[in-house]
Amino acid sequence: MFPGVLSVVECWNVPHSKIASSLSEHSRVHSRTASSLSEHSRVHSRTASSLSEHSRVHSRTASSLSEHSRVHSRTASSLSEHSRVHSRTASSLSEHSRVHSRTASSLSEHSRVHSRTASSLSEHSRSSIEHKVQLKFPLAKLEKVHALLMVLSC
Repeated sequence: MFPGVLSVVECWNVPHSKIASSLSEHSRVHSRTASSLSEHSRVHSRTASSLSEHSRVHSRTASSLSEHSRVHSRTASSLSEHSRVHSRTASSLSEHSRVHSRTASSLSEHSRVHSRTASSLSEHSRSSIEHKVQLKFPLAKLEKVHALLMVLSC
């Protein structure tokens, strides 16, 4: 068994309403996580865009310096390398952003499934309580009839 995970036997002993409440809370946590990841993804996208622009500026600067002199040529070479690093970083951040978007989407779907499960369990819990109440009344009547028959048979 995994820590914090109930076995099937333990689940039978937990009230449905408690399970539904836990799943609802779990669903809310997933929703907040999905929302945070979406925001994180947007920040990564903006950072990637800024780094791409920064990389283009570095490329233009490197090109201009290369035309001026041999000393500037060495600086341009360094800036070109710096520009390539920025391009790779921007590319990596874009991929990271896409992964975050997919994760956020998956968590949103997971959250919706949890919400539906919690709703179903709440409904099941209400039905179970109604069924128990319905069973108590006929049983009470049968006990009275039995008692009456016992008195009459004496």
